[in-house]
Amino acid sequence: MLLALWPCLAVAEDKIEFQRSVLPILSSYCFPCHGPDAGKRKAKLRLDQRESAVGKARSGRRAIVPGDSLASELVRRITAEDEDDRMPPADQPLVMSPAQVSTLKKWIEQGGEYRKHWSFEPPKKAPLPALENSRRVVNDIDRFVFARLEYEGLMPAPEASRESLVRSVSFDLTGLPPTLEEVDAFLSDKSPKAYARMVDRFLGKPAYGEHLARHWLDLARYADTNGYQYDTERQQWVWRDWVIDAYNTNKSFDQFTIEQLAGDLLPDATDQQELATGFNRNHGITIEGGIIDEEYRTEYVMDRVVTTSEVWLGMTLACARCHDHKFDDLSQKEFYQVYAFFNQVPERGANGFSPKKRLASPLGAARQLELTLQLNRLKDELSKPMGIEGKLERWAKGLAGAPGGGWEVLTPREMKASGGSTLKRLKDNSVLAGGADPRKNVYDISTRTEATGITAVRLEALTHASLPGGGPGRHSNSNFVLSEFELTVISEKKPGHKEVVQFVRARADYSQAGYEVANAIDRTVAGNNGWAVDGPTRKKPATAIFVPVRPFGFKGGSRLSFRLRHEASFANHGIGRPRLSVSTDSPDLLQLKGVPADIRKIAAKATGSR
Repeated sequence: MLLALWPCLAVAEDKIEFQRSVLPILSSYCFPCHGPDAGKRKAKLRLDQRESAVGKARSGRRAIVPGDSLASELVRRITAEDEDDRMPPADQPLVMSPAQVSTLKKWIEQGGEYRKHWSFEPPKKAPLPALENSRRVVNDIDRFVFARLEYEGLMPAPEASRESLVRSVSFDLTGLPPTLEEVDAFLSDKSPKAYARMVDRFLGKPAYGEHLARHWLDLARYADTNGYQYDTERQQWVWRDWVIDAYNTNKSFDQFTIEQLAGDLLPDATDQQELATGFNRNHGITIEGGIIDEEYRTEYVMDRVVTTSEVWLGMTLACARCHDHKFDDLSQKEFYQVYAFFNQVPERGANGFSPKKRLASPLGAARQLELTLQLNRLKDELSKPMGIEGKLERWAKGLAGAPGGGWEVLTPREMKASGGSTLKRLKDNSVLAGGADPRKNVYDISTRTEATGITAVRLEALTHASLPGGGPGRHSNSNFVLSEFELTVISEKKPGHKEVVQFVRARADYSQAGYEVANAIDRTVAGNNGWAVDGPTRKKPATAIFVPVRPFGFKGGSRLSFRLRHEASFANHGIGRPRLSVSTDSPDLLQLKGVPADIRKIAAKATGSR
């Protein structure tokens, strides 16, 4: 852009450019008192408008006399020795530098021309600069590049090798390095159109749209989560696919614009044109409690106004939200005129996910074809004889010979919960919580084992379709807070012998920041202490391992009484589906998952005895 707008250096070298050199000075030092803000304007002088700046004041003087800096009141004031006359006033923190004063003087001597922002000026074709050496010029852009190099006294770098060229084009158009086949294809193509063909090949790749769309997604404030406190997941990726498809199908920019801003208002709008308007739903959405609904609905509208102005107008319209713009020619009234266009959506501020519509991805058909072909290929492979018996024996032998006994999944025998909750044992020996969901809840689960020398206990917080949001917790946001995890071991042969297990270490496959799994064994519930797993954004199971201070378990069998305490002040934060296991393996070698102990025992048996 700079090269394209840059006129011949020999002619333009000393010309003062208003937008680049003068406007920033006037905006910083003069506009606070002589700018667009009518409430703070002094002496009815506006230096942001040329008509006022060159016009006669009540004193008969002119702030700017084009072509005559000595007669200009502006110059007299910014160079005055008397503090009562000098501008900016002495009590202001900003002081113009000699260089800035010189710039204003030279600008006035050159006629004191005002210019609108370049984006409001019709583009003009710059004259081609003359070159001392034009041997390497291939197109007009080269002339501007080589002219600047000559001006700086620099020599152009040698022409890139064909290997470097194909690599640069690949990164520019797809964001990925070229494959060896793509490099070889370009190197072997000796025709004059080799470069154009190579570019077309990269433009035809799906990665082209994926790479270029990233920049538009950033401008459109795209995200896969809703922001604010909980930052919950959102299903907006289908609009992202629309943008990728628009690049890959070379949609014209006018249609690209119309469909995103008002695709749903087009006559007989298609699903894909409605999908395009997802641009306007990329703003953050809050699900926090206690907010003022209308306040956040208004914020969503403001977000659309600001984003649209920045993306398509290239202007910071947000400044005019509270006052007339201090820099651009925009009034506060005009901001709210634009606001009115977007203030017609029947949406809410809290949980503002409606209106919504489920639409197909424009990339779905191609992906479906790809998966169908892959599925057919796999079906063909599955139809061939495999000889599974030998592979099964090798797997069983390796499993039986592996060190350690693995995890023994415990069978719950007695279960109860406080506050009217129900606990139900499922076929996989997990425990599903249901019924009432009190603010605080304690689960007591009894089981037994023949194992001795137990070195670790595993707690799995599993998901279930009956749980809110399909996550592992009972709260409406799918989270849980396990305040404390406790275990008492009782001898089955001698019931009077029992031991309260002290856990010293814990690890998990996931812990929420500030709610690490170690909090569940620190013997305190103060300060909402406990283990949590980001239920609002992570709808997945979570697994923890607890290591005792020493191995436990009585000969002749042990009854294990587990207590899961959910006592944080956050209401209804119980685990929805716990499952318990024990192991006698070294805790440092144990995996969070691993093969169950009973499967290992079966694998150790002879083939005919399984």
